[in-house]
Amino acid sequence: APAVIVPGHGAPMTDQHYLDTVRGALVDVRQQAASLASDESATLENVHQRINFDAVERTFTGDDLWLRRWFRNYWAGPIASSALREARGEAIVQGAS
Repeated sequence: APAVIVPGHGAPMTDQHYLDTVRGALVDVRQQAASLASDESATLENVHQRINFDAVERTFTGDDLWLRRWFRNYWAGPIASSALREARGEAIVQGAS
């Protein structure tokens, strides 16, 4: 295990707690998206509304309303649509909608 992790944002980390938290969130979203992969009514535009982000959102935002807004606008949608693409065997292109 690395002694220090230098993220793209924030202070250097000396343990893997945050990485494990992010990994757990991604596993949860991927599992939910996989269950929607064969549902034709699940689209890239609505999948973020069909995935339950409650626990993941609380983990990352707590009671901070600004962080919740950031999470919903910049994390939940892109991660959900990428997870659905992955579950359907489609290419994930960074920056694509």
